[in-house]
This record gives sequence, C-alpha cells and structure tokens, in this order.
Amino acid sequence: MDNLARKNKKYNYEELEKIRNNSNDRYEIINGDLYLMSSPRGIHQMILLEIGRQLSEFFEGKKCKPFVAPFDVIFAKGNDKSKWDTVLQPDIFVLCDLDKYEKNYVKGSPDFIIEIASPTNLVHDRFTKYSIYQMNGVKEYWIIEPNDRKIFTFVHNSEGGLYNEGKEYEITDEIPVESFKGLKISLKKFYKENEEWIIKEEEEEYKKED
Repeated sequence: MDNLARKNKKYNYEELEKIRNNSNDRYEIINGDLYLMSSPRGIHQMILLEIGRQLSEFFEGKKCKPFVAPFDVIFAKGNDKSKWDTVLQPDIFVLCDLDKYEKNYVKGSPDFIIEIASPTNLVHDRFTKYSIYQMNGVKEYWIIEPNDRKIFTFVHNSEGGLYNEGKEYEITDEIPVESFKGLKISLKKFYKENEEWIIKEEEEEYKKED
C-alpha cells in the first residue's frame, strides 16, 4: 500500500469519491492521507472467498451480515462528508448493527474485521489499521499472513477498551471467533484442496524476495 498523500494536502470522503470516479484503482484515506491499495494476489482472493463462504453459511438467517471488499467503512462522526477523513475497505467484516449500513458504505465500527496481509501492506495491517480498529471499538480483529501461514487474533478487553494480547495460530488451525458463539473458521480443507496453487504462488513470492 503506497501513501500518495500530497504535501500539506488532506483528503475527505467527498474528494475520495471524485478520485475513484476517475480511476480504476482502489484508494483509502487515513486521517486525511490518501493511500493507493495494491492489487490482491491470487491466494488473497481465494482465502477471502473461502472465509466469506463460511461466514455466509454461519450467518444465514441471522441478524449480523458478512461483507467482503471492496466496501467502505467510515470511521468518523457526524453527517458532514467533508469531515470524513478515515475511510477503509477491510477485506472481510461482519456488521450486526444494521443502522450503520448505508447503500454505499458502513458508517461506524463493524463487530469483526479480517485483513489478509501481503508483503506490501503487512506493517499497515499490523500497526496502522490495528490502532484504528482498536480505537474505534472493533470487537475482534484478525490478521491473516498467507506468506508465513499464520493467523493473529485480537479481541477487545471490555474493561480497558484495548485489545488483549494477540493469539497466534497456524493458518490451517480451526479458530474460534470469540465474538460469535459457535463460529469457527478453518482453512485446513481449503489448503489441502488448493495445495498446488498455493505452493506455486509461494515459490513466485520467494523468487521476488531473492
């Protein structure tokens, strides 16, 4: 993810919409800074679709609804779009308070967010977005790191309003979503069925690093 912010220039949601209307690229803004989102890799999209499928099955007929990127989440107060300066597109999120839902965006914090990290946005997901999600009360946040085959989960501490110390899992573990009783995410079968694709992509990534 590249920071395209111009010196002394801050962006808001209205300006972001204009930029997107004239470009096929995806952008986010964080505290008024403009970011170009990198194109997702194949494994990124495959994991996104698989988790989206599992969430759709679990939440079928329930109040909470899962979303997958691209869909805007506005972390701002008030109704003045010129003051909305933090607009993100989480890879996957679950929303239970449907009053936050609008036609083109969600305004306010989802209950559960997953980001699928790539080498270019790993620091961004680990620190920048982590801080935003924690500060805005996202109950549970996961970071999936396909390159290292790891998943890190963070859950809000109700007493202090901060995330508890994260838990680390192997990417093929069956992992409980603590915010939703009975919900577990597992990529074990997915990895077994798509091993050839995954290994090929990992080999390509290692070549780039060399």
